[in-house]
Amino acid sequence: MKPASLNYDALGNAVRQLPDNGLAPARETALAHFGEHGLPTLRDEDWKYTDLSALVDIGNRWLDAGGQGGSADFQKEAIDAVTASMDATWLLIVNGRVDKSLSGIQGIAGLEISRLSEAPSPSELSKPLADLNAALLHDGLRIRVTGQLDKPIGILLFDRPAADAGVVQCRVEIVVAEGVKAEFIEYHGSDGDGDHYANSVLRMTLGDGATVNHVRIQNRAKQHV
Repeated sequence: MKPASLNYDALGNAVRQLPDNGLAPARETALAHFGEHGLPTLRDEDWKYTDLSALVDIGNRWLDAGGQGGSADFQKEAIDAVTASMDATWLLIVNGRVDKSLSGIQGIAGLEISRLSEAPSPSELSKPLADLNAALLHDGLRIRVTGQLDKPIGILLFDRPAADAGVVQCRVEIVVAEGVKAEFIEYHGSDGDGDHYANSVLRMTLGDGATVNHVRIQNRAKQHV
C-alpha cells in the first residue's frame, strides 16, 4: 500500500501565500524537490524505525484549514517569563516569524544579525525534511559572532497552533569567527491545545580555534511532533 503523504497541491498553495521576499525562489525549488522525493518512509534505511504518520495527519489538517501561520502577537507574558529568567541577548522567532524588534539589538560589538530573506543560503535538500523546511520557511535568522560577547545569545523559538493543528518551520544559521568563544541558549517553547508539528533547523559553522557552549531547552505545554 502506498504510504500517506502531504497534499501536494495544498502544500503549493501554502508556499505561495508566504511573503514574496528573498526566499521565494528557494521555496519553489524546495517544493519541486519535495514533489519528486516526498517524505522519508519506513523503506528508507535511516527512517525504518520512524513513523511519520502523525506529521502527515497534522500537516494535512493544517493544509485543509488554509495552511496559514498563527499570529506572532500572543502570550507576551510567557515569552517575557523566559527572557527574564536568563540573562542573555534574546532573539525571538514566534510561530516561525522573526520578531519585529530585531533591530533593537543591532549595534552590539562582535555580533551581526540579519534575516535569511536578505541573503538566502543554498538549501541542503539532500537531507530528510530539509525540503519541507525550506518550502514553508517564512524567514530565518543568520547570526555572526565576530568578537567576544558579554553575555550568551538566547534564541527563543515559541509557537502556538492557530487552530486544532499547526505547522511551523524555523531555521537559524550561526557563524562563529576564528578564535572566538560564544555561548548559545536555544529555547523551544509552545502552548495551546492543538496538535503541532515544528521543524527546526540550526546550522553552526565554526572558524579555526572557535569554541561554543550550546544549551538546548525544550518546554512544551503538550506533546508535539
